[in-house]
Amino acid sequence: MIAHYWLRSGNTGCVNGAAEFLRATRAQRPTHIPLSLWRADAGFGDESFLPACEEVSLPSIVVARLTQKVQSLCRHGDAHWQESGVEGVQVPAVETGRVGRGLILVRQRIATRPEAGGKWLVEVPGDRFQALWTHLPPSVDALNVWRRYHGRADSENRLRELGAQFGIKGLTARSFWATEARHPLAIAAYNRCVLLQRQLGQLEKCELNTLRWRLFGRAAVWSRATGQADLETGRAWRGGARLVAGNTGQTHSSAQLQFSWLAPGLNTKTAHENQSQLNRSGSA
Repeated sequence: MIAHYWLRSGNTGCVNGAAEFLRATRAQRPTHIPLSLWRADAGFGDESFLPACEEVSLPSIVVARLTQKVQSLCRHGDAHWQESGVEGVQVPAVETGRVGRGLILVRQRIATRPEAGGKWLVEVPGDRFQALWTHLPPSVDALNVWRRYHGRADSENRLRELGAQFGIKGLTARSFWATEARHPLAIAAYNRCVLLQRQLGQLEKCELNTLRWRLFGRAAVWSRATGQADLETGRAWRGGARLVAGNTGQTHSSAQLQFSWLAPGLNTKTAHENQSQLNRSGSA
């Protein structure tokens, strides 16, 4: 679920207002929703935001910017790096001098992991590097910190889903504040969809289109056994249902729309034949 949402103006930096957003999320969240981990990309790896994570005592993982100081740590020789247990992935021991904040460096060998993410340094052409600030306890080793951060990648899918399936991109207005007032409609619809899946007992998250087909997509048979065109669905759909195409008072276009929705598996030729039957039945 989406616990909190702000719209950021496009002419501002990612970190602008991020500390206030974090405090507001923690203060306004429902008590039954725990905040176990805060993850953010390099746009938030700034000293104006990191102290806010320490202030609210929230475990966090934030991508560190590869400043000159961090790059100097990446250039250390092989003796400085430790094997992580994953082939081609190495981590060093880094002292940050800050209580409660750790710095994790990850080096991935391109020869072993050609699709590895991270930054490439001119001085070290055979490797890619990532740096992570973390407020997790020391008992969580560097490899697990790196793995837990990569769970954030799924949030990009949620942003895409909001735009493509819940219409958040279309809820725009000329005024910035009017647009921000509209966007909670899409957020509320998304959360209701998540709650519906939980109510249905689904163990895995699925997107809106998938959920619609799972709930409403059923096999059906187009028949004229009763003397009129009808579409009979299987009994698995709440005891079965029948769409009567003739003498319903509906226009041909609306009946055809329902037919396409209930029986998407029929081919084009069959659909044209059924439309002809529908037209004859509607004119009778």
